[in-house]
Amino acid sequence: MAKTIEAKPIMKAIDELKREVTFLVYEPNVNDAHGEYVSKETLAKACDNFNDCYFNKSITVANLFHVKDENGVAEATDSFEVVKTFIVPVDSVIGETEVSEGSWLAIIKFNNDTLWQLFLDGEVSGLSMGARGVVG
Repeated sequence: MAKTIEAKPIMKAIDELKREVTFLVYEPNVNDAHGEYVSKETLAKACDNFNDCYFNKSITVANLFHVKDENGVAEATDSFEVVKTFIVPVDSVIGETEVSEGSWLAIIKFNNDTLWQLFLDGEVSGLSMGARGVVG
């Protein structure tokens, strides 16, 4: 059963020199903004699938603000890149934030000065995995 908690910061750690930020993609067994949740096992599968499609098969693209082309396909951007995504193996503290076991984190590198400034100003503050799934 999922628990509902107060929103906590989704940004976990910043390396300003590299312009890399570690974000929480999704936390297991916690209701999201849509009242949905996923188990640790399902989240690990989603992370593995994303990593395979993004890093190995070039099927998944970095996309900014869910922009799609005229055919409904996500438009790639070079304004940022996904450096790494992973599942946290044990309860941890990253930066100053507690992160629960099984959480999916992503390290994002900002390549665009304007987007980096939007992040620093708090206008861009997190990630959306934009996932679709089948409930069964």
